[in-house]
Amino acid sequence: MAIKHRPKTARRRFLSAGAGVALLASTFAGIPAMAEDEAAAEEFTTLRIALGGDGVFPNYRIPAIIQLNNGDLLISYDGRPTGADSPGPNSILQRRSTDGGKTWEEQTVVHAGKTGENKLGYSDPSYVYDAETNTLFNFHVFSKDQGFWGSVYGNDDEDRDVISAEVSVSTDNGVTWEHRLITDVVKPENMRGQFATSGHGIQITRGEYAGRLVQQYAGQVRSGAVVAYSVYSDDHGETWQMGEPVGSLMDENKVVELSDGRLMMNSRAHHTHTARWVAYSDDGGHSWSEPELDHTLLDPRNNASIIQMNPGAEAGSLEAKELLFSNANATSRTNGTVRYSCDDGQTWPVSKTYEPGGHSYSDLVALDDGTYGVVYEGANSEILYGDFDEDWLKPFCASFADTASEGNAGDTVPLTFTINNDDDKAMPAGTVTADLGSGWSATEAKFSELAPGESVEVTLDVDIPIWTADGQVQNGDILISAGEYSLRGDATVTVLEGAAPTLGANIEGYPGDSTRDVAVDPYTEGERLNYHFRVDSESNVTQTTYPTAGDFYPFVPDDGAGNCRYRTLPAGAGYTCTTAFHMVNADELADGFFLPTSTWAVEGAGLEPLSLDIVGDEVDLIERLPELTVALSVASIEDVDGDGYDSAGDIVSYDATVTNTGNVRLTDVTGAIEAAELGSEESLSESRTYTLTEDDIAAESATLSSSAAATNGSLSVSADAEPAVVELEVEPAPEPEPTGNAFFLYNSWESETHDVAIAFGKEGDQVFAGDWDGNGTDTLGVRRGHTFYLNNELVGGNADHEFKYGRDNDEILVGDWDGDGTDTLGVRRGHTIYLNNELVGGNADHEFKYGRDNDEILVGDWDGNDSDTFTVRRGKVFFVNNALTGGNADIEYRYGWESDEAFAGDFSGDGTDTVTLRRDNVFLINNAHTGGNAEQEITLGLSTDTILVGDWDGDGRDTPALNRHL
Repeated sequence: MAIKHRPKTARRRFLSAGAGVALLASTFAGIPAMAEDEAAAEEFTTLRIALGGDGVFPNYRIPAIIQLNNGDLLISYDGRPTGADSPGPNSILQRRSTDGGKTWEEQTVVHAGKTGENKLGYSDPSYVYDAETNTLFNFHVFSKDQGFWGSVYGNDDEDRDVISAEVSVSTDNGVTWEHRLITDVVKPENMRGQFATSGHGIQITRGEYAGRLVQQYAGQVRSGAVVAYSVYSDDHGETWQMGEPVGSLMDENKVVELSDGRLMMNSRAHHTHTARWVAYSDDGGHSWSEPELDHTLLDPRNNASIIQMNPGAEAGSLEAKELLFSNANATSRTNGTVRYSCDDGQTWPVSKTYEPGGHSYSDLVALDDGTYGVVYEGANSEILYGDFDEDWLKPFCASFADTASEGNAGDTVPLTFTINNDDDKAMPAGTVTADLGSGWSATEAKFSELAPGESVEVTLDVDIPIWTADGQVQNGDILISAGEYSLRGDATVTVLEGAAPTLGANIEGYPGDSTRDVAVDPYTEGERLNYHFRVDSESNVTQTTYPTAGDFYPFVPDDGAGNCRYRTLPAGAGYTCTTAFHMVNADELADGFFLPTSTWAVEGAGLEPLSLDIVGDEVDLIERLPELTVALSVASIEDVDGDGYDSAGDIVSYDATVTNTGNVRLTDVTGAIEAAELGSEESLSESRTYTLTEDDIAAESATLSSSAAATNGSLSVSADAEPAVVELEVEPAPEPEPTGNAFFLYNSWESETHDVAIAFGKEGDQVFAGDWDGNGTDTLGVRRGHTFYLNNELVGGNADHEFKYGRDNDEILVGDWDGDGTDTLGVRRGHTIYLNNELVGGNADHEFKYGRDNDEILVGDWDGNDSDTFTVRRGKVFFVNNALTGGNADIEYRYGWESDEAFAGDFSGDGTDTVTLRRDNVFLINNAHTGGNAEQEITLGLSTDTILVGDWDGDGRDTPALNRHL
């Protein structure tokens, strides 16, 4: 017969085929599959096939999958209008993929159920494919008024109380179907109920029975036992025969062909063990060995799937020994897992979870392109399809020896075993530990790289829980992490002497839809959030465990069907409650998460009951993006000391505003604002103060800073405000005292301190003042010998004008001789006066005689005509001339004492110069050309100071400057 052979990827070769533990690491492909995209291979992604409540059927269940010679991939499943198993009016449905599972055509019907008074139902599909004739069979239940448990004995298909068996046959790749009843074959007179176990059967490819079609059944006989048996055909499905039943606690069972031509049955345990029954047939499924439990295959009494990894491999070859197995690897219908074996299913060393959440029935298929598909039931009436690749599984064969230990409750015992590298490549160095369940613990050990054929002995210390019971046998896993490989083996610890009776449980919760991407599909108010609880007994007696409080439904016993109570939980056993859900409310959406809290009671064996408070991890309802900002705004500065400046001790008032810029509510807000909570897009402001420091004054600015922090459940967020720099108006620092030939200039006679202090010239220089550039402001000049140095600004440094004029013994005169607004120089030599209208040396522009040789001469604008002329002082008499000529004075008056020092200037700012006297350090100011008392007396400087008078700030009023050498 023609058997199709699947293309193979590069394979490793084994050193030995002894009974060992094969180990591998696995990576899953996503959907759609893209072989060239290595990143896509690192995830197991899913494609939805059906979802209850889609408007066609409220419930979908029981998937089966097969691939045909033409490459088409078919998935069959129940459409259940009432959500119930047979005898509900269910229909057998089907979807097709023509591109290897990347896309799927619309749902079609294999055999439609009928509602109404004379209802008809078709349930639990299982494919068998005859690759030789391209004939496809779909086995399923045909029900009327009774299902498996309510059926009567007999096989009369007309009897509405008899559960019948149907096989639908297609010779056109599942497009059209012919329906045949085979109840008389599969349901003998002594059998009450029967059904073809869903998923798929096989066509034997090796040995004496090659070509035989085999479909597995379960039935209940008169004794009440549930048996398993094969129904097979040697004529391509024209006729069918029933094999011999086996077992008594069987249920849905699967068949796989082994490398030597034998068949292996792998069966769900009916209402008893959380393990799988295994039996063997040497005669093509006609008869079976007595079933034995395989405790490695943890199972929550659920349908599973087992297939050859390499269909069509040569009999007896190493590839023919490779099997894959899928199920819910837990004591509840969760944790969808695929396992790998390289020794005909004797050991299952590798397990890879592809669905951590809800997972019920599954069915595997080996595809023609060398990849593998799995169809499975997820949570909430959903059927999903995913695929993975052998290359990503990376098989690695090794074996363990002597992996058992024993001890008393509370003891620490050694678990010593040997790891053998049975592969043809090195096993990387790694670590090994043991997982024996909740409450048990084991140390970790390291081992070095093992070359092919090498072994290493490893010892782990295992802590036996104090609550374990006499004779308890604890099965678990040895776990190895070696480079890219994740390996496992079986471990067993027997408790010799247990502890006194004790109650206890470890309870953990988790969301049922763990794969939901809330960034794309957020929850909404009023939506159901499915939530599962895993309960593991930490007791050495049978106990009852049940919730007493929690925001879930159905949950507590009073909720009725579906609640999470377990009345007789065996010691050390566990279960998962997958029925509870929580209704999302507005407050939780504002937070972005739901915090699952519940209270549980544990009681039994007459012991004091326990009450356990369980708080689960936060469940995100949306993509939580907590964020906040802090902003500062300055309001005012209080001048505490009233000095008119910003100074140390003054108080800055400012506002700090914290804004929740994220999408979730924040709590425990601290820092700039203290608040219990802050909603999304809400802001809170608070007025704050800051006291200026000496450092702030020195910097002439203060920098205000602030921050805030908050939480959103377990998340935290913080932010710093952008610093607010406050520019300060500080009191100007006093000018540094000049050194050398110092000048202290006052812009007001009433000032207590000088306004400008500079150093100019040298000690011994003759100093004088004038408006050298005509800008209305007087500056300084000095004469050194007969060289003049003049500055146009009140600063030190180099002079702006330097020239020679006159003789060393000349008396210097400064004035605006021509009324052009610029002061120039003149000299008196004897009683002859020489005046220049420019700041240059050379011949004088004016020359005339005035006064006597011993007269004291003063220069000023005595009549306010903008031109300076002379006054001479002779004793106490002042002779004022308003023209640059000799002759008699225009004004004559007496003023002061002969010892007084006289100065000319416009002291009132009226445009007319008058004479002021200094007596010691007291200035006698007169604003008229008269004698008598002074109009103003001012004490200033030292009597030894050299005095200059000038308009230093251009305000039209002449004020003093003190010159002293420091």
